[in-house]
Amino acid sequence: MLANAGMLIVWVTYLQVFLAGYRRERRAKILVNRGGGTDLRARCLLSNMSAEPIYIQSIVARLQTADASALCQLTDLENLDEDAGPGDPMRTLKQGPLGAGCFIDIGTFDDVVRETIGRVASDDPQAWRRKLQAIEITVVAVYGPDELLAGAERRFECRADGEVIQLRPTSIGTRQIRSRRDRRSLENMLLGDLCRVE
Repeated sequence: MLANAGMLIVWVTYLQVFLAGYRRERRAKILVNRGGGTDLRARCLLSNMSAEPIYIQSIVARLQTADASALCQLTDLENLDEDAGPGDPMRTLKQGPLGAGCFIDIGTFDDVVRETIGRVASDDPQAWRRKLQAIEITVVAVYGPDELLAGAERRFECRADGEVIQLRPTSIGTRQIRSRRDRRSLENMLLGDLCRVE
């Protein structure tokens, strides 16, 4: 009886390990990081830490001030990273497959701010920069056989230090968008106006 109970515990443990590994393989894990500095000149890096490649469908930036927020899709904007050569379409288009364990540099946070403000608030860009309180980057991707989109987002607070705007992440890691409701909201976001002021 004790031997049977011990075997049952062993098999339940193996089943737990198997299920945990299976769930890990089925879930996308995308990281949004700041690299090469702590101000707006820092690079915005996207990493695929999933078990399989992902296809980046869209990258959306949200700039927030005390009065409003501006939303802008960074994907397909040719002038976001002008130094990317013709041999590197992923850096230029901000869209395409990204292998497991790989990352891309989508430009500096200053590039993101300048492009977003230029598209949604071209009448007074300096006012937006002075009032900037936060930058939020959302990555929308396709992963494996899953019907719903995968996603991740990270928010960075902006604090003025003289003439320099310092960035500070509001969380240690990137929030993974995994619930069915949130993933459906990603689809609705892509179907809506991705260049607007709210």
